[in-house]
Amino acid sequence: MVGPGIGFTYAIGTEDAAPRFFSEHIQEGMTVWDLGANKGQMSLLFATLVGPSGHVVSFEPATDEHAALSQNVALNTMAQVELVEAAVSDRPGTLTFLYAPERPTQGKLADVEQTYVNYGDAVEVKAVTLDGLLDDKPAPHVMKVDVEGGAAAAFRG
Repeated sequence: MVGPGIGFTYAIGTEDAAPRFFSEHIQEGMTVWDLGANKGQMSLLFATLVGPSGHVVSFEPATDEHAALSQNVALNTMAQVELVEAAVSDRPGTLTFLYAPERPTQGKLADVEQTYVNYGDAVEVKAVTLDGLLDDKPAPHVMKVDVEGGAAAAFRG
């Protein structure tokens, strides 16, 4: 499903986010965690690369984007993709997330990277920590992190 904010640069490939880069580093059977999965454009690529014996865990806190992610995973019958409707941060619980539907790739946690301005609406989202997930999820071989200024908090967690 292609829609506004699907991240066209991933589709055409850039120096930093080209599918060929990932195909050189992600192998069948690996586990990939996709932090900030948006509508799933990269999760679908990762699922293809890890194959049915691999695992992709896709994190997306924005309700609308998570719904599109879920639909894309279902449309592509990617059983190896696990969806988590949550932000990844340095503390679990409920956090404030700034989100504007007209800028779906720019949602961010309100308390990270104060120089990164986002004029979205404040909504409450579930938050999880990376360390807290290791009891229930396979450890990642690779992580893609696109969390709009929240990477430091995600890694602290």
